[in-house]
Amino acid sequence: MFFQAPETSSLLQTGKRHSATHLLVKALLHLLTIHYNVRPSLKKYLKSDQGWINFSIGIRTENHSMETGVRFHDGHVRVLPSIPEHCDVTLIFATDTAARKLLSATPTEQIFMLMKSEFRSIGNASYMNLFFFYLSLLLHKKQKKLMQKERKAEQKSLAAASPHAKESLSKELRDRSAYGLKGERVDPGVRYLEDPYLSGFRLHDFPRIEKFVDIHFSEKAEVCPERPSLMTDWFKANGFENRMDNQPWNPELRQANAFKYLMENRQPIIRKNDLIAGTTTTKEIGVVVYPDSHGTMIWSELLTVPHRNLNPYDISEDTRNRLHHEIFPFWIHRNFKEWVRKEYDSPLCQAIDERFAVYFIWKQAALSHTIPDFPKILGLGTKGMIYEIEEQLTDGTLTSDQKSTLHAMKLCLEGLTVYSKNLARQAQVDASAEADPVRKQELEKLASICSRVVELPARTL
Repeated sequence: MFFQAPETSSLLQTGKRHSATHLLVKALLHLLTIHYNVRPSLKKYLKSDQGWINFSIGIRTENHSMETGVRFHDGHVRVLPSIPEHCDVTLIFATDTAARKLLSATPTEQIFMLMKSEFRSIGNASYMNLFFFYLSLLLHKKQKKLMQKERKAEQKSLAAASPHAKESLSKELRDRSAYGLKGERVDPGVRYLEDPYLSGFRLHDFPRIEKFVDIHFSEKAEVCPERPSLMTDWFKANGFENRMDNQPWNPELRQANAFKYLMENRQPIIRKNDLIAGTTTTKEIGVVVYPDSHGTMIWSELLTVPHRNLNPYDISEDTRNRLHHEIFPFWIHRNFKEWVRKEYDSPLCQAIDERFAVYFIWKQAALSHTIPDFPKILGLGTKGMIYEIEEQLTDGTLTSDQKSTLHAMKLCLEGLTVYSKNLARQAQVDASAEADPVRKQELEKLASICSRVVELPARTL
């Protein structure tokens, strides 16, 4: 049975009637259930590598003129007469119009609707984005056409706003690039630069970097699955909440072990023509996904992210399948947001954050503003720092948590050391295959450097 007999809702019991939108939404949801219940090509998306993805989602308007729910359970999808009591996430629409709009909206429009408070969500946002992905599997061809239409409309709007090129502005930008703001050496910490602003240099003085900048702005970025795949693999093999012996993990030791595994197993890449070993991703211009923080936000866009108007990214079929079937399901309840929700009982600050009412910036996973102890890493190297840690571990007065913290530090430093050694080997392999004698010499020098860095102290800095 795909269609459920109608039941009397609390709204009807009060004498009020559901709107036409209620009937429309339920009809479309019933259509969705038919597709997912009978089509193997869609049913396969209801399952992860750890089993069926079970959840329920509530859908209603603020005034309850429309109210229903959908349950995904053990490979079957069912439309519910009302929102279940223990719902994983509820979508609440400001108006009936907003509810109808969402059903045909592109993923970009869905985000804009959330930011404009046309709808809000209560509960686990990962399930919301998974539900939107399920909609996208049915509608992505239409969504792609709408995105193309959005792009053309945006281009037309920009052309209408500025029909003629303003050469004076272009000239001003060129003039700015030719002018460098000069600084004076007043900070006692600046020892070797008369002009800390380096105003005498321009980008063209560094052709290698100039080329990298050109690549960065001309080549389309691609979603890279390396980090989330390696991290997820380690946690599946070693446990997240508990170790494999069913004892609770010390969080610092757990994360340190996972980090070491990541650094040991990530691809050691020497970018073409680069003088610095190592890369952030395996792609030329890569997009890092952090499922342990807000990475599941992109779940709804796995089919459409290459086609969106703002910040489009390429994504391979393999990456898409790995994120959906192997990675994102594991992190649904293990990301930062859900930890906060459980630990602090859905605090008001989290509700504000999820409405994007105050700010829209991802500080849960960004380039860290923490400043490493550069003098120590340069003066001692990881080997010297590990020696210091081992000395501290002999202190008999340390608590268990203090020992765990020190062991975690040691694991992280070991991971850095292994990655550096892997880069040294890769640089030597690349040098052996390099025909250009100049580049060959550069790679051999990189191999020599990485055989010392970061394990041993710096000799030239």
